[in-house]
Amino acid sequence: IQTLPDTDLVTEEPKENNSKTYSGPFISFTYPPLLTLNQTGETATLKHSVPYTHQNPCDFKGDAPPLTEITDFSVSFKVVDKSPKEYVQSSGWPDWEYVSKNPLQENWGPFGGYKIGAGVEGCGQDIYYLIISPNKTLVIRQDYVTEFNPREPDYKKSLQTPGIITPSQSELIFKQIISSITTQITAQIRSNTLSEPAVIKSLIENWKKIAPAIIPQYPQSNVAFYGYPSTILFIANNRIIITYENSNNEYQAVLEYKGGSDFTYLTGQLIGSGPSDIQKLIAMYGSTTATYDRYTFTSNRQGEIVYPSDWVME
Repeated sequence: IQTLPDTDLVTEEPKENNSKTYSGPFISFTYPPLLTLNQTGETATLKHSVPYTHQNPCDFKGDAPPLTEITDFSVSFKVVDKSPKEYVQSSGWPDWEYVSKNPLQENWGPFGGYKIGAGVEGCGQDIYYLIISPNKTLVIRQDYVTEFNPREPDYKKSLQTPGIITPSQSELIFKQIISSITTQITAQIRSNTLSEPAVIKSLIENWKKIAPAIIPQYPQSNVAFYGYPSTILFIANNRIIITYENSNNEYQAVLEYKGGSDFTYLTGQLIGSGPSDIQKLIAMYGSTTATYDRYTFTSNRQGEIVYPSDWVME
């Protein structure tokens, strides 16, 4: 049974591969038909449960009635009109300093963001904050299945319940759903493949507005060339790694091009002494199969103006 609001903001229809499609006001994704979709307000939730009477493993007081089902898959999706920092700070928990120290540790396609675990004794959820534009965040909450925790005395029995989605199956389904997510912005970019010179042109021509707005270590200076990227490395997925100087220190930042003059800051770091720093960024935010093009600032011209053509591919 699927519960959907009486509105044209959410539609669901089978696809040829027997998957179904959720289309909301800002995101869409596909999911397998064995999952049930429910919409409550701005939150869409995918669930799957099977009959199985057992004690609630998260009932720490011991006075709750038995559960009649195991919910082996529960993931919710909500788009908020705030950056991850603004959303976390407005919600009161968790602390932004904690969240900001936990960037995504694997490639999430066109998305950057953060992931934290929120739970105790195997009860709780993983929370993902995916950056889909400078002022929009996709918040994903994936509940833990405590019954499958090896510390639970009946966890093997729970895993043998007929019709259950096993942890490995759940992980695969989750990754397939995440890889299918598109937004209004990513759909627009995919339908309009932009050349590298076009991205460089937008970055350089809008740099004095872009950099102070999105880059934490941006050097405030009126010197013509100072503060501009010394290198621009394309790492696929409409993402670039730029290198720039501030107070005699070199920094790297990962930016994602959203179209027009819109760039999103995904992460940044002070460059260390080893060559592995940029490789870590590529592994996290780029594509391991892509060919990377690097553009370097080469002009010796004096004056107050720089041009996109001053960056030449090596």
